[in-house]
Parts: sequence; C-alpha cells; structure tokens
Amino acid sequence: MANTEDTLFTWSVAARSDFRAVTDDGRCSDRFKLALAATIAQGWDNNRDKPAWALAALMQALARTELALATCLDLLWLAPADILAALRDCDEAGVGRNDDGSLYLKDKRGTFRLSPFRVRLVQKLLEFVVSCDDFAHGPTMVDMLDPLREYPAQGTDPVGEATRAFAKLLYRYRETHFDDSRANATFTVIRGFTHGLGDIIDDDTPFAFWMSQDNTIFRTYAASFYGLRDYAAALSEAVTRAAMEKGLDATHPGLQKELSVEPDDPFTDEHDGEATAAALPEETPPVPQTAEEALKSIAEGELKIVKQKERALLSPIMQAGAFGVSLPRATARLLAFHPIQSALSNSLRTGKALLPIEERVHCSEARGYSDLASDLQALESAMTDWMKIALALRIGQDTEDARLAEIREAGVVLLKKKRSKSFDRPPEQLATAFKGVETGLISVNAALRGYSQALRRGLSSDAEMGSAFEADRARFRDAFTRLYLETPAQGQTQSQEV
Repeated sequence: MANTEDTLFTWSVAARSDFRAVTDDGRCSDRFKLALAATIAQGWDNNRDKPAWALAALMQALARTELALATCLDLLWLAPADILAALRDCDEAGVGRNDDGSLYLKDKRGTFRLSPFRVRLVQKLLEFVVSCDDFAHGPTMVDMLDPLREYPAQGTDPVGEATRAFAKLLYRYRETHFDDSRANATFTVIRGFTHGLGDIIDDDTPFAFWMSQDNTIFRTYAASFYGLRDYAAALSEAVTRAAMEKGLDATHPGLQKELSVEPDDPFTDEHDGEATAAALPEETPPVPQTAEEALKSIAEGELKIVKQKERALLSPIMQAGAFGVSLPRATARLLAFHPIQSALSNSLRTGKALLPIEERVHCSEARGYSDLASDLQALESAMTDWMKIALALRIGQDTEDARLAEIREAGVVLLKKKRSKSFDRPPEQLATAFKGVETGLISVNAALRGYSQALRRGLSSDAEMGSAFEADRARFRDAFTRLYLETPAQGQTQSQEV
C-alpha cells in the first residue's frame, strides 16, 4: 500500500498539519488516510466536486429521518451505522437500495454509494474543512449546511448551492496550501507511469512518458520533460521534509551527503559587532533567486552580454537544472528537437511556415549533438571571459595575489576588445554595471559547465554523439510523423500547448 506521507508530498506544511489533526486519533487506518487524502485532493471518480455534493445530499436526506441535528456539525458525532439505519427506515425518494441491500443516494447530479467507509469519509471531510486554517471556516460551513437540516430546504436548488459553495471553499484551500494546484492530478499520472518502470527516471523516461497512452496531460516532449523534473523535485523535497519532521539531526552525515549542502548556522556571527546593517553597502544588487532570474539578469541588463540566440540555448539548461545534468541525453533531445516541435506547432496554429510540415517532421533542421556541444563549449568560454572582465573591474592594480593579477590583466585585454556601445563608459560606471550581474554570471556559468561536462561524460566522442543523434532523430521523426501527419487533430491540440 502507498505511504500516506508520499501521497501528501505536494501539500504545504500547514495542509499536512491540518490533515494530521483529523487523522492522528488512533482510529484511522492507513487505507482510510489514503482515501481521505485522495478525497480532499482529487474527489471521486475524477470529479473533485462529488464529495461536496455527497455531503450536501447526505445532510438533506437526513432531514427526512428521525435523527435530530441541532446543527450541521452534529453530523461529526454520529456513528455511520446509525446514519445508515436511519436512512434505511426513511421515506426519502433520493435514497435507493441496491440488490445486495446496501443503500445509495441519487439525484440529477449523480449517485453516492452509502457504505460505512464512504459515510465516514464524508464526515472526516467536513471535520477537515471545519478545522483547517485554525477553524477559520467553521461559521461559513454552518451557514452553508444548516439550511439543509430542514426538509424541504429553502431555495430553488439548496443542495446544488451548498455543493458549489463547499467546492469553492475547498478549491481555494487547494490553491493556497497545495504546492501546485494541478500537481495532484498531473503527478498521479507521472507516478503511475514511473511506478511501472520501477520508480526509476533515466534518459529515456521523458520520451517514453511523452509517447505513453497514459499521458493525456503533457502533450509535448518539453512539457513531459519539465513535468518529470517537477515531480522529481517535489518527491525529493518530500523525502527531505519527512526526514526533518522525524527529528533527524540536520548535521547527520547521511543527510548531509544526500543534500550535498552544509546547514546554515544562524549564530555564526552573533558576536560580530561589525556585522550590522549600517556596515552594508547602501545599494546591494538583488540576488537572483531562480535559474531563470539569473539568466534574465545578464540577458536583459544594461550590458549586452548574452545574445538572443545564446539565451535560447541557455534557457532550457537553466530550467532543467540538476535534473538536466543527471539526464544529459534527455536534455540534449530537448535542446535539439523541442525547437522542431515548437515550429511544427506554430505552423499548425498560424498556417505559415518556412518549411512544409511534411518536410519539417524529418528534423532536418535539428542541431546535432556535436554541434550543440561545440556551442556550449564556446558559450562557456565566453561566460568565463565575462567573469574575467568583471574581476578586472572589481580589483585594483596593486593586488598581491599573482593568480588574481593574471586574471585581471586578461580581463583588461578582453574589455579593450569590446566594441558594443554599452561598454563605452567610464570604468567606475562599468564596475557598477557588472556588479549587478556578477551573481547571475556565476550561476549561469556553473549551470553551463555542469551540463557540458555531463554531456561529454555520457557521449565522450564526436562519433558517439553523431550516432546518438541519428538514432534520436529517427525516433523523433517517427513521433512527429505520427502526431502531425497521421493524426493532425492531435497535433492541432499540441499546437496550443507549446
């Protein structure tokens, strides 16, 4: 059976705490916890609103029984067996009986099988919504459900109104507290696919997942690649978070090896009287928080450091991050063949193309892996030169470090060769401008070097790269032919998602 903690990995810490508050009572089995988590996140039968309807319909049906509820919250204290017994004896038209004697609720919106397990799920769902967010929604729930204690309830569609209101409240909770409002649906697809592969993601997984019949969400290779990246990141975060919550010491060598970072010590400088806000520079350039921000800081800054074509190559590498380094060939496929798929989709969407679709599906425009490796190496060299220039502008001529002096001299020579108007300014202004992009340069250069080395390790020679590229081009040619020529309607759908 799946682990409940793994099931909740897309939930925020607060949501996980809310969930435990209603399930850690010693009376909830692992199976029930999993079912409740799925009820909150996904609903039933691929319908997120169905549990909300079941709660409202159940409340209205109980109004025809002998059970007297002073408030809708009294539903929480009733035994499921007593609820079923009362419904069995009532004359409610919406209560039906199956051939095996079990009960069900039915109206124009659907059918709800009345079993002790399902009734208890509805009760726990109500308890969860009432108690979550520090009981902020209790009064709202009473106002929403209390009118259903009367039969017939006031209004043209009281059950429908309560269903919509409850579903909207739960939707907002998901938006606020789930790491990704779509993650539970999308990650369920990914989890099911990777489980069949032994829970292993390798270079071939993104392509196989993209072409899988079970994948009805990620329509392009790039979307499938990044979906797997997000899934792996969320799962890794869940493992780390679970370890922390179990009380594992942050300095434990096993955890440090897994995370590959040293924990920050907040008391390192507590006796350093000079480390105050007053001692900091008046204007400190903002530090990029994400890979995309790092690239943006150097691509859209006042200095012309990265050209548009170079940015197009760097962007997928920065977005892929460590996931891309761990899957160098899958990332090479992204770099080489996503532009082809993007062009095919644009052709379908606009009706304009430099090449006919029948020709473009053969991927004749795709960049070979050897060419990509050369482009990456040249770009890495350029980034290193920019960092030398930044260092030359930062340090003075009287440095005593021979190595720094050598780098500085190289940076001065490189700077003199720049002909862009953006560099036609005094050294002091150039130094200020470079100070704003230093962190971005370091981040981009590190990501570029990491992926370039990973690609060279996986495909160490030009012959290997050439052979791998031709094999992959054949795979993508067949896939594009199937998607854009044999099933043009499906290709049209994908054109909206690239």
